Amino acid sequence: MKPLRQIVNSICLLSSLCAGGAAAVTEIRTTAQINSEPKFISSMVDGRASVSGMCIDVFHAIEKTDPELKFIGAGDWEPPARIDVSVFYKKTDAACGMVKSKQREGLFTMIEPPLFNFRYALAARNGDAVAVSNWHDVIRLGHDSVVLVVHGMGPSRQLEGIPGLQLDAGSSTIQQNFDKLLARRGRFIYYKVPGFAYLLRQRCMQDKITILPATMNTTPMYMLLGKHVAPATAQRLHLAIKQLKDSGELDRIQSKWENVSPDPAPDCARH
Repeated sequence: MKPLRQIVNSICLLSSLCAGGAAAVTEIRTTAQINSEPKFISSMVDGRASVSGMCIDVFHAIEKTDPELKFIGAGDWEPPARIDVSVFYKKTDAACGMVKSKQREGLFTMIEPPLFNFRYALAARNGDAVAVSNWHDVIRLGHDSVVLVVHGMGPSRQLEGIPGLQLDAGSSTIQQNFDKLLARRGRFIYYKVPGFAYLLRQRCMQDKITILPATMNTTPMYMLLGKHVAPATAQRLHLAIKQLKDSGELDRIQSKWENVSPDPAPDCARH
């Protein structure tokens, strides 16, 4: 029979070997972005709050590609204006589907390649015969050309540099802009097309508001990472996202969610 010390040493050696063979998981803290459908969609599953959407699928795809990476916190929600602040002050580590800008490139790491390319369009009240093909057409409408945008969203801030364009960024939700448009406190709403039709159906606005056909902008959307995150983790994310881009998985995720309908469908007869 082996001495007790020898047995203990054998157990310790086996434990260390097992621990050495198991890869350490790197947790990446993130949040879900309010008013960002279909990037993040809130729903109820079996009576419990659930989050789905493009970014949730991206997180899962990255974790499948590199099992040593794990995203946590996607069940928590933050408004667009708080996303950057949370990452900058190290409350979170990453944000999914963000617009690249010079300011962000100075403060964060924008992981290449982009996750998606979002098309942005204008919407107007049903019955408004306005026809626009570009921002010059909008500006030429004069005082009756206010564009409603959601406060704090990157694509909305991009419009601030267009001379002569009248913006109203006073709303914190898309619903507030729907209400403003119908109350004639603006001529247009600017929003991303993947998700625009979803929101109109979800809020029973499809018979009141029409998405105009012109593409006003096409914007690549990136994974934003805090500068405090280890370079090795940033490199792993880059490699995983590149693999998903090259395999066509990111395109499949975008296609899956572009025309999604609310579930369950709202009872619009009550509106």
